[in-house]
Amino acid sequence: MTMGLQNPDSFTRVTPMGVRFWDAAQQVIVSDGLAVTAYSPAQPSRRFSAGRNSSGVFIFSALPGLAKSLAGAGDDAFWAAPPISRTFTIEVVDQSGQFTAFTFNVVLPYRGLVKVAGVPGPNDAAVVSPPGDVLSSVPLFSAPARRIPPGCGVVRAELVDIDTGLPAAWAVVGVRIGNDETIWGIADEQGRVAIFFNYPEPNQFSATTSGAPRLPLNQQTWPVVMNVLYSPAVAPRPSSTLRIPDLATLFDQKPAGVWGALSPNTALGPGTVTFGQDTFISSAGGNSLLVSAAP
Repeated sequence: MTMGLQNPDSFTRVTPMGVRFWDAAQQVIVSDGLAVTAYSPAQPSRRFSAGRNSSGVFIFSALPGLAKSLAGAGDDAFWAAPPISRTFTIEVVDQSGQFTAFTFNVVLPYRGLVKVAGVPGPNDAAVVSPPGDVLSSVPLFSAPARRIPPGCGVVRAELVDIDTGLPAAWAVVGVRIGNDETIWGIADEQGRVAIFFNYPEPNQFSATTSGAPRLPLNQQTWPVVMNVLYSPAVAPRPSSTLRIPDLATLFDQKPAGVWGALSPNTALGPGTVTFGQDTFISSAGGNSLLVSAAP
């Protein structure tokens, strides 16, 4: 990001980083309640807090070790080879507890708004103004205790590692409802996950005559397919009293086996989402969803 004045005494100042956050459940940019800090991986105790502008973008105006780049021209030549670059860890904590805390690493200065490589994000073109002004966002992931947003549904599960009997902590869970795109969630240390979503368009008609009205909304159902990424070795960073996972590490986990039943082992099949009802997905004969890490 670059700021400057166009006159004989003009100057430019490069802002090392800007980032905004997106809630897929409510299709909105989120900024209230978020604490966004940066630190060098070599000095995690020396932290710097981001400011926030009126557009909900969190900005770090200065960070240690980047002085030469902050005074750069900010043109194409500058971004092709910034005078100096440093890796920082960005920590995001929702002080209301509605979203899972996480970290990600980024090399600064960063041109434009940050997007974390390998982590699915929103269709940015649909959420900015004017249309076509495509900007990047980092997704937020709902905590299991989050209140259900108005008009949303929720898919819940408690994941257990079939090999250890322990919670499948920090597994990444994707659900696809009907023909909509996959929505992602992150299990907590107890293997609990809640994925909030907007209901698809009603798609079931009564069986009376062609073109008859749809079934009542509370009878509408959609298939839901779940997949899981899980590696038991994932170890979140300790931060204050929290243990905070790294986003890139989480999404780098391998596809796991997800079991609908045992003896014989049977892969989990599609479930059903009903309008207005929480959907709990579990393996047969219990309240937990059994998963196994890839060998």
